[in-house]
Amino acid sequence: VKLWLLSGDATPQALTTRSGKATLAALSPSDSTLAIGTQSGGVDLYNVAQRGKPTLIKQLDAHRDEITAIAYSDDGRWLATADRRGVIRTWDMRGSDAGTALGELREHRSPVTRLVFRDGGQRLYSLGGQAFAWDLVDGRRKAKPLRLAMPGDVTALAVDSVGTEVFTADQFGEVLRWKLRGAKATFERVAKLEGPVVALSFTGKDRVLTAVGTDRQLQVIEGDKKMREDSFPLTIGLQGLPGVPQLLALDPSGRHAAVAAADGKIYLWDLSQRLTSAQPTAVLDEHGDTVRDLVTTRDGNWLLSAGSDGTLRRWDLQNTGSGAGSYAANDHQGAVFELALSGDGTRMLSGGQDRQLRAWRIDPAGDPRLQLSRTVDAPIKALALSSDGRWAAVG
Repeated sequence: VKLWLLSGDATPQALTTRSGKATLAALSPSDSTLAIGTQSGGVDLYNVAQRGKPTLIKQLDAHRDEITAIAYSDDGRWLATADRRGVIRTWDMRGSDAGTALGELREHRSPVTRLVFRDGGQRLYSLGGQAFAWDLVDGRRKAKPLRLAMPGDVTALAVDSVGTEVFTADQFGEVLRWKLRGAKATFERVAKLEGPVVALSFTGKDRVLTAVGTDRQLQVIEGDKKMREDSFPLTIGLQGLPGVPQLLALDPSGRHAAVAAADGKIYLWDLSQRLTSAQPTAVLDEHGDTVRDLVTTRDGNWLLSAGSDGTLRRWDLQNTGSGAGSYAANDHQGAVFELALSGDGTRMLSGGQDRQLRAWRIDPAGDPRLQLSRTVDAPIKALALSSDGRWAAVG
C-alpha cells in the first residue's frame, strides 16, 4: 500500500503490511488512522496524521481468513472488520490503546461484503448472503442481532444517513423496507424486480431509493410517497440497454441515471420524465472498450468515466445532446480501473494497468486538470481518497 500527499512533489510513503498482502483499506473520519485489511486476516493500523511520517500503531490478528469489509463509526471511536468466513469483530479506536479488541459477532455463513455503522456507533448493519442489524454498547454486542430475512440471498443493502430507514434486496428481485424498534423488526415490500437486484442507492437527500436489476428494470421509490398504500414505485424499463447492467451512477438530484453496459457504452436516462418504458436520452459511446468506473460530481453537472481504453472522460449531464464527451484525458497507457472523488468534488484520483497514480483538479467547467503523476509498483485495483482530498491510499 502506498500513501500519497496530494500536494507538491512529495514522494509516496510505502506502507508495508506486516500481516500479508493488502486487500482493502479504510481511513478514519478524522483522516488520522488508516486500517489495512490483508489476505491472511490481519488488519494493520497506521497513524497518518503527520505529513510524510506514517507509523504502524498496531497489528490486529484476531481474524483467520481474508478481510472482506472494514468500517469506522461516524465519530471514529469504533472499528468493525469482517472476513471471508463471515466473522465480524469490533475494536475500540479511542486513545493510546487504539485497536483494543471488543467482541466477535457470528451469524453470517458467507463472506461479509459490507458493514455500515449508524446511530453514533450504537448500531451496525452487515451484509453477506444475509443481512443483520446489531445493537452495540460501547462497541460490544448488546443482544441477539435482528436478522433482516428475505426469501433469497440478500444482494444489496441501503441505509439512510441517520439509520431510521433500511432497505434490503435479494436474488429474487424483492426490495423490502424495514422499521426497527428495539428488539423487533417489521417490513413491507416496496418494489419487485424480475431478477436479482444489482444495486440499491439513495438519492435526493436520502428520500428516494433507486434499485436496478439484471432484468434491465430500474425502480424509483419515493420515501415520502411510496409508504402510502395508494402509491407504487416508478418502474422504468431500460430499453435499448444490451445485456445486464454493469455499473450504475446516479447524480445527487436523482434526475439522471447512467448505466454502463458490456459493449463499452454508457446509457443515460432522465428519471424526471416519469416514463415507464424509455429509450436512453443519450448513448455515450466514445470509450473504445469496457467502462470500468463511473462517478458524478457533487453539483450533478458532470459524469466522469474511466475505461479499459486508458481514457478518462467528462460528460455534460445538462447538455447530453451536444458535446457531452467533449473532454477526454488520455494520459493513462492501458486500462483505467478506479476513480475516487473528494468530498467537495474538486479533486479526483485515477489509477489502472499502467501503474500510474494521477491526481486531477476538477475545474468549474467540469474539466479534469492533471496535477500530479506518480508510478507505483503494481497495477492499481483500489483507491481511497480522504474527505479533504489531501491523502490517498492505493492498493
